[in-house]
Amino acid sequence: MSFAAATPQDASNSKSLNTTSPSFDGGRFFVDLIPAWPAYALLVAAIPALVPTLVHRLGSRIVGEPQVREVSRAGAVTVLVLAVVVTTVLAALLLR
Repeated sequence: MSFAAATPQDASNSKSLNTTSPSFDGGRFFVDLIPAWPAYALLVAAIPALVPTLVHRLGSRIVGEPQVREVSRAGAVTVLVLAVVVTTVLAALLLR
């Protein structure tokens, strides 16, 4: 088995080259870029962190009023009973 180095003429004459770069052919340019969207979302979310004095300059405008809500005993019991019932039903269905 011999491995010959490909020359530029071979590459230009080949119709079956696999490319990994997105192309406009067939309207698939943005579909090919979908895997990069989470990275761009993180970049956009990090823009305020690029300005070190932003929090200091905004001061008390970014600190909201704490909204503490009292949870009634009936509400807590209702949520707990509902969680137990749902868990029991799901366990019973899965163990059939």
